[in-house]
Amino acid sequence: MQLSIIIPTKDRGSVFDETLRCAMKAVEHLDAEILVVNDSRETRPTIPVSSRVRMMDNPGKGVASARNSGVRSTSGDLILFLDDDIVISRQSIDHIINVHRE
Repeated sequence: MQLSIIIPTKDRGSVFDETLRCAMKAVEHLDAEILVVNDSRETRPTIPVSSRVRMMDNPGKGVASARNSGVRSTSGDLILFLDDDIVISRQSIDHIINVHRE
């Protein structure tokens, strides 16, 4: 099963950087992708080079539109939305997957 994590963001700087860093670490052991949906018209977050992380732009359309655009652009069997100020752990991801399987 592939997990797709969608993170809409808009001008969050270091808060977003920590969210992305933790999400990447939390899915190291899984078949997973992380899609960052940038909703800013002014800035673009820096994304580390990784085959697991992609970014798309959704300038100024709002968080709901960013989530919907993200869903249309992912391929996972299970989709998890994270806000750009959420820190998630490997244990939380594993719990979510186990609940889904049950």
